[in-house]
Amino acid sequence: MEERIISNAGIRLRSDAQGPAAGAPVLLVMGAMNPAAAWPGSLCGGLADAGFRVLRYDHRDTGRSSQSQGDYTLDELVADAAAVLDGWEAGPAHVVGLSMGGCIGQRLAMDSPARVRTLTLISTTPDHRPYMAATMGRDASGYALPPAQESFLRCLRSPAAAGRRKDPGGMLFEGWRACNGEGVPFDAAATRAMVDRIMAVTDAPRAALRHAMAMSVSAPLMDRLGEIRVPTLVIHGRHDPCFPLPHGEALAEGIAGARLLVLEEMGHMIREDLVPALLQPMLAHLRTR
Repeated sequence: MEERIISNAGIRLRSDAQGPAAGAPVLLVMGAMNPAAAWPGSLCGGLADAGFRVLRYDHRDTGRSSQSQGDYTLDELVADAAAVLDGWEAGPAHVVGLSMGGCIGQRLAMDSPARVRTLTLISTTPDHRPYMAATMGRDASGYALPPAQESFLRCLRSPAAAGRRKDPGGMLFEGWRACNGEGVPFDAAATRAMVDRIMAVTDAPRAALRHAMAMSVSAPLMDRLGEIRVPTLVIHGRHDPCFPLPHGEALAEGIAGARLLVLEEMGHMIREDLVPALLQPMLAHLRTR
C-alpha cells in the first residue's frame, strides 16, 4: 500500500492507494467521523484484486489528517475529495460514498462531472435534515423523508453511551452499535477490533464531531439530483436506522437511470460478512464504464 499526504487549502489529508497503478481509480469516501480505516479490508482488497486502483483518505478532522482551525461545510469536504483525486492524478474515477461520503459523492457528480466515471451511493441520502433534526432533539416531522429511527436515538441516549462520553473509543463503539440497526446481527468483537484499528490511527478523536456541524449548515441535495448524469448504483440496508429505506429510494428515483439494491440483512454500516453481497454488484457496476 502506498501513502501520500495531499494538501488542500492548508489541510493535510492522509491518503493511500492499493491495487495496480494502471487500474481504473476507485475513490472510497467514508462517512462522518470516521477515517479511511473504517472501510472493510475485504471490500478494499476485493476491489484491488479485481484490477482497480483503490484510493482512500482520512477526512479532515479524522485519522492522521489535519484538524480544521475554523468552521466549514460540505463544500470544503467536497473540495478535499477533489484534491485527493488530483493528488493521485486520478480521474475520472469511480466514486463510492458511504453516508456523508455519499453526499460528497453526489456533489462531486453534480459540480465536477468530468471527475466521476460512475457513482455508488451506500447508506446515504439526498436530504440529511430529518436525521440532523432528530439527533438534535428537534421536530423532524415536516420533511418529505423520515427521520432517524427511535431505536437509533434510544441507543445514542442509553446509559452505556452516556457513560462513555469521556472515552472516545467507547463513544465510537456505541455509535457503531446504534448504526447497526435492529433485527440484524451485531458482531461486538469485530466492531471492537475495528474501533481499535480506527483509534490507533486517530490523532484527535473529538475533532471529528465537527462533521455534524458541517452537515447541519449544508444544503440538501434533493432538488439537484437531476444534475447527476453518470451511471449510479444505490445500495441501502433494509434496516438502516439513520436514513431509513425511503432515503435510498428517493435517490434511485431522482437520479436518471439509477439502480437500487436493497440488502435485507444490512443496517447503516457495512459489516465484513456483508461484503460479498456488496462486492459483486459493485464490480458489475464499475465495469459498465
